[in-house]
This record gives sequence, structure tokens and C-alpha cells, in this order.
Amino acid sequence: MVHQIVAGTEGGAVNNFNRNQRGRRNVVLSLCPGTLFSLLDIMRLVHAGPIALLTVIIQRYEYETDWRRGVVLSKKRADFMLQHFKQYENYWGDLRWDNVHYRVEEVVRLLKWGNDVGPENPRLPLSKLTQFVNKALGELSMALSLTVDEYQFVLVDKKNRDFVEDDDLFGKSVSEAFPSAKADIKAAGDCIAVDLNTAAVFHLMRAAELGMRALAVHLKVRLTHKGKPKPIEHGGWEEIINHIENKIQERRDKYDKAVKKNRGEFEFLKFCRIMADELYKFKEYDRNDTMHSIRSYNEGEAKGVFDRVRDFMQKLSTKVSETNG
Repeated sequence: MVHQIVAGTEGGAVNNFNRNQRGRRNVVLSLCPGTLFSLLDIMRLVHAGPIALLTVIIQRYEYETDWRRGVVLSKKRADFMLQHFKQYENYWGDLRWDNVHYRVEEVVRLLKWGNDVGPENPRLPLSKLTQFVNKALGELSMALSLTVDEYQFVLVDKKNRDFVEDDDLFGKSVSEAFPSAKADIKAAGDCIAVDLNTAAVFHLMRAAELGMRALAVHLKVRLTHKGKPKPIEHGGWEEIINHIENKIQERRDKYDKAVKKNRGEFEFLKFCRIMADELYKFKEYDRNDTMHSIRSYNEGEAKGVFDRVRDFMQKLSTKVSETNG
């Protein structure tokens, strides 16, 4: 069962969702890539009512002008058709559906041509008018089909609706503690929603890496390369994890030697050890396999990684943030 529909995807990827202000009457919808739409929004966006009506009119008048059956338009019927199509002459132009607009104008021009008589415009014989209008209606029908077909939508299963369009998918505490991870966390949810499960794990590992960096900074990890300082973001997972563990051990040694024990320090180091162990598991089981194209993930596996990274980030946010290093 489909609950929501996402518009504006290219190449099978979904990025940069922007929340559409749904639930308001007479909302103005713009066809912006990466915008989330409900089914009702889509019907409004692609003008389902006018499209359905125009389709019925085209089919009806194609039948009435089918000259192969020996049909010939009467002047009265041509006048009626002219008035009918003139109602829609500007509608499609206002939508900038240029091909449809042009084809509607062509039908109107032919019907007017059949009526307008003058020295330089002799009346078009109704038999010929019937053929020309029938052909123009066929071209209008094709133009309408091609234009509507340009709109592409990705269906999101109801069970995955909560993964879509959420700026705080791991909770506000994680968003506030690790603002640089928000985009990857959101992208991971979007990928799960549209069945891009390996891509979801990729984004989850990026989010976990940002948490790892924040922990390293909090522990005052210093990386070097050939004796020179190296930015923490240039360090690999194994290098940073090893430095984190070394810092934890250094502080534990100081704690053990201290005459007066600081219970808070003991609990914090225990916490850091648990976080380091989780990072090691991410590296061994998910990060390396994803980055080196060793494995792909199905939905259940991706959701499992999602839960583990969410739990890790939520726990980490209770004692570490990007602003308290």
C-alpha cells in the first residue's frame, strides 16, 4: 500500500528533500526536484481533473471526426467543438505545457478556419475539415500523453513513511549534538524509504564517522603524518579508533594511580570504551564492506544497521557533542 509519493528523483537516488506544506487548502505547488508530495498533491500538481476532462473530450471528438467511417462534421457541430476547445486554449499555456497548448491552439485554428470566410480565406470543405481536425486531435492526444509522462514519481511504501522527510530521524538530541551528521542521517532514511538500502548504509557510516570524530576530539586525540599535525577528518577509521583506545587507556592508567578516585571519570571511561567497541564493529562489519563494494544490503539488513547507528549516536550524544570538544 502506498502512503506517500516522492517527486524529483534522478538516477535512482533521492536527495535534498524539502518539506511541502501539505494539509493547507489551495496550496501552490511547484515542481521542485526533491519535494515530497501526497497523492492528492500530485493530482493537483499534474491537474488530474482537467487532464481527465480533456482526455474524454479528445476521445469523444476523435470518434465524431473519424472520417474513415464516412463521418463529416456539420457546421453546427464544428461551432460547438470550437467553443468547447476555446475554453481550454489558454489554460495549458498558463501551465507552460507548451506542446499541449500548441496542439489545442491548432485544433481551435482549424475549427475557426472552417467557419471564417473571406476573400483570402475560402471556407474549408467540411469533409477536409473533418480529416484535419481528426488528425490534430490525435496529435493533441499524443502531446498530452507525452507531457504527463514527463512527471516521474517514486512510490514509498506505507511501512517506510516514517523514514522520509525527517530532519531529526535520530531524535533532537542527536541533531543538536552532531549537526554535521543531520544531512547523512536524513539521507539514510530517504534511501531506506525508496529501497536504496546499500546507499542507506553508506550514509549511516558517514554519520557514525562524524560521531567518531567528535569522540576523538573530546578525548583530545591528535593525529600526525610524518611528524606534522593532521586534521582529524583526514584520519582513517582504524587510525582514529586506535588513538581513541590509546587515550582511554592513558586516562585509565592515571585513574588507577590516583589516590583519590573520581567515580565520574571511571564511568566516562567505561562509556568511551563501549563507544569505541561499537565503532570497531561498524568498521569491521559495515563500513569496510560498504566502502570496498564487498557486499550489498537488503531492507532488513539496512534497517538493522540504521537501528545500531541510531542507538550509538543517541548514547554518544548524552556525553559528547561537536561543540564540547
